[in-house]
Amino acid sequence: LRLNLPGGEKPVEVSLTTHIGTDGVDGIVACFRDLGHEEALRKSIERQQQLDLHVQAALTDELTGLPNRRLFLERLQQSLHLSGDHVAVFFVDLDDFKAINDALGHTAGDAMLRSTTTRLLNICPTPDQWGRIGGDEFVLFVQHCDHSRASITAQQLCDSLRQPIVLGGRPCYTSASVGVVVIEQGTIVSADEAVRRADIAMYEGKRVRHGLVTQFRPEMEQRVVIRTELEGQLRRSLIGSGPSIVFQPIIDLTTGHTSAVEALARWHSPTQGPIGPDRFVAMAEQMGIVDQLDRHVLRKACREMIDQRDPATGKLLSVTVNISTIHLATDDFAR
Repeated sequence: LRLNLPGGEKPVEVSLTTHIGTDGVDGIVACFRDLGHEEALRKSIERQQQLDLHVQAALTDELTGLPNRRLFLERLQQSLHLSGDHVAVFFVDLDDFKAINDALGHTAGDAMLRSTTTRLLNICPTPDQWGRIGGDEFVLFVQHCDHSRASITAQQLCDSLRQPIVLGGRPCYTSASVGVVVIEQGTIVSADEAVRRADIAMYEGKRVRHGLVTQFRPEMEQRVVIRTELEGQLRRSLIGSGPSIVFQPIIDLTTGHTSAVEALARWHSPTQGPIGPDRFVAMAEQMGIVDQLDRHVLRKACREMIDQRDPATGKLLSVTVNISTIHLATDDFAR
């Protein structure tokens, strides 16, 4: 019931009871209870519940239900600050997930991520210590976990993800690369730095082959610094004069004369000195600029070999150029 009272309309609860006198019922007693405070409290609780839902959505990955990067880092930071023992951080990256996503579609990719989450939680059933921080990247921290236990746990995670997942009625096989860093007791490290080190270890292992468990070592960090420096130098080099070219003669064994030459790229880093083609070509492929490198070598070789002839026969020399298989596989290679 709502009554118009001084100060405005207010909700009230009315209870009626009969009044019994000497001659029987001689009246009705009405009791009014102001519900304004209760309604205000109810609305306050509803607002808080809505706020909690918004906060939950802002801190949780919608697809998997795991904490997102922000919440995971907050919890890891608390663990690093409060723990009186080792804390292990794991970085789990699905191998070739993009290929599955491209081949089967995003719906299948989402199903794989949910299945992956279930398998990871079967190994470490502590959702509060997990996080999904990228498309196919998961992170975990475990307290009171030394190097030996961390290796066992990481291998269990790898093994669980090698089992086929049925997508679209057919089994799909994948694997995961896992990087591990153990923050030892008394070491002051931020949550961001701990995750970064686990990430470095994961990629160091992935460079060798997929599906490996790799523990972080300090020298890995220096290699990352050098590789980042070299990547920047190679990119700037291709904007400028680029790698140099040397020519290796191709001899016709029937005549003993030079019939052609092979153009070979050579690159000299300003800080690291000569870098072999096996390193800088692989870097260019990983950086997505190998097509620029190939075009640079092709143009430079053609310019330098214009009108070059075999001194013995006077015949024009042809030139061969090595092309990255990644560049060859692209749709615009012919152009």
